[in-house]
Amino acid sequence: MPQEEKNEDTILRESLLSIFKGALQSENGITQEIQRLFEADTESEFFYANLLKLFVHAHFTEPDAKEHWRGVLEKHTELSSDSGENRDIYLAIFDYFYRIREFLHRPLLIEEELFRETEKLVMTDSLTKLFNRRYFDVGLSKEMRRAIRYQKNLSIAMLDLDNFKKINEFDSSINGSF
Repeated sequence: MPQEEKNEDTILRESLLSIFKGALQSENGITQEIQRLFEADTESEFFYANLLKLFVHAHFTEPDAKEHWRGVLEKHTELSSDSGENRDIYLAIFDYFYRIREFLHRPLLIEEELFRETEKLVMTDSLTKLFNRRYFDVGLSKEMRRAIRYQKNLSIAMLDLDNFKKINEFDSSINGSF
């Protein structure tokens, strides 16, 4: 399967995820790392929006996202002080968006590895292991948003193979289902 090109969003996502790999970091450690990344990320106008998109898979304006992140940090501090031990930031994010903001209505807890495998199955053809139409649609939408955000042109090239159906019908056992 082709490897996804690492763009600014992917690099930022990987940097943010690396911060959260340690489940029981102190709030100060997380906030210092987030602040360090924020200061280093001079390209992104949507730092906190990208941060929250990792966890709740929703789009926020940058000011709203920054306000929500402050609320998450306050909840993290409250949970940790109430229990007398450092609580995981994921718990604070969940509690903030599920109980306090009531943004999540029926959340499903799933291991990230299982989610990634399922996501891969949805985006590829089971026979050829090539990306499918859904992958194209998601990728096109993402690239269109990026072109608009950075005020850049976007070009698309499409090919159409004449009489491909006849080839597929004639020799489908070798070529598979196209």
